[in-house]
Order: sequence, then structure tokens, then C-alpha cells
Amino acid sequence: MVISFGLLVKRLSPYPVTVVSRVRISYRPLPCNERGFVYIMTATLRPEIGPLADKLQEEVGSTGMIDTMPDRFFNELVDYGIETVEQFEDAYAGNYYSAADFAEQLCDDCGYLSESNLPTFISNHIDWDAVWNSELRFDYFMIEGKRPGDLRFFSRHF
Repeated sequence: MVISFGLLVKRLSPYPVTVVSRVRISYRPLPCNERGFVYIMTATLRPEIGPLADKLQEEVGSTGMIDTMPDRFFNELVDYGIETVEQFEDAYAGNYYSAADFAEQLCDDCGYLSESNLPTFISNHIDWDAVWNSELRFDYFMIEGKRPGDLRFFSRHF
């Protein structure tokens, strides 16, 4: 019965549905099949990202903002909610070699380093990885580009 329900959901749902596993329950607190198995299913509640990612890849490519990227790059963008070129333009914050480089450049661009007259002997000892991990990763996300060290950063607020 649970199997047929899973297959029915899989057939009727526009979303990807996967039967993950089956679990044997001896005292049957959950609906089980005749042998006492409960089928655990997961459903991703969004349409397939392939067509959205393909469209985004085509639109972003026509702007010339970035060079060609692998399909997984655009799939990850769609996973983060970036589905149009306008959202891409609003969110894109540049490419950097590391999260520390991004954190330092962002703080410098915002004027936090120059306006404070912070001496270089102090600013040279800031742990920029910690700044990324503790503060900035909640407002930005990064996706690896074509090769290691090619990190693309995006704002979560687009």
C-alpha cells in the first residue's frame, strides 16, 4: 500500500520524488505495508532546475559579465534562488581566490579600513577567514568557478 502510494505520488507529482529507504516497524505506529515496512520518501518541493539553469546560463552569457561556467555553477545559482539575469546582476559581488580575500576587499570597499585610520601593523594581523566564517557568510555565498581558486561571491540579499 505504501509502495503504491509512493509510486502514485512519483507519477503525479511535478517535483522529483525519491523513495529513500524502507524501515521495519514491529508495533506499527505508522501506516505500514502487510509485512510491517514503512517507506520513507523525500520530495524536493521545487520544479526541476535544469530548464531554469539553462535559461540563466544563456542570459548571463549574453551580458558578458563572466566567462563560460560549467552547468553545476548555474544549477547552484538556481538552488540559491537566482533565476534571472537581473537577480544575478544584483547579487554578483566578484571573483576572488579565497573567502579571506573577499572579506578583506569588501571591508576595504566599505571604507572600514581607510576611514578608521587603523595602523597597518594591526590590519595586517586581521584573520580574514574568521571574518568570513563568523560574519560575512550569512550575507554572502560562494560558488566555485571552473577551476580551484576561482570563487564567485554573491549577496544573499538580491
